[in-house]
Amino acid sequence: MTRMKSRCVVAHLFNRFRHGITSTAACRRAASFRKRTAMRIQRYMGLVLLAASTGLAIADHHPNATAVEGPNNGLLIAAGDNHVELLVGHGEVLVWLTDHNGQPVSSAVANGMVILKAKGVTRSVPVDPAGTNLLRGEDEQVHPGQHEHAVVHLDVDGRHVHAELDLTNRIAAHDH
Repeated sequence: MTRMKSRCVVAHLFNRFRHGITSTAACRRAASFRKRTAMRIQRYMGLVLLAASTGLAIADHHPNATAVEGPNNGLLIAAGDNHVELLVGHGEVLVWLTDHNGQPVSSAVANGMVILKAKGVTRSVPVDPAGTNLLRGEDEQVHPGQHEHAVVHLDVDGRHVHAELDLTNRIAAHDH
């Protein structure tokens, strides 16, 4: 036996003794377990790296710059087959849904979430139907001009509607 191989055998026997492995079958099971564990770690590390790179891509993504003032004094932006108008008021968030022709889309079968970001702080405001094509959410911590970025996630009759808006140059004043 070569010197390297004898060291490996001694190390192998020491590890078997240290872990209480008494049979060759148990030794194989332990080796198989270590191999599966290493493969799982590699797989999860790959997922972590993918998630991190996706997160960085999302963080670097800038909202669609084509938002314009809508008929309700909010920011209007195209979102898939719909238009979404967002208005951040004092203690509330309002979202109107229309099609590309400006016709109201029923909000009766819609719900979702508006995520508002400001200076590293994120607020999630659930929105629910509140009118023909209106969704409304309440949060006492939400005020016009306070947020820099908004992400609208809606489920409209089984379809996902997503819009991102830059609020930095816009103060949407809304009082009741």
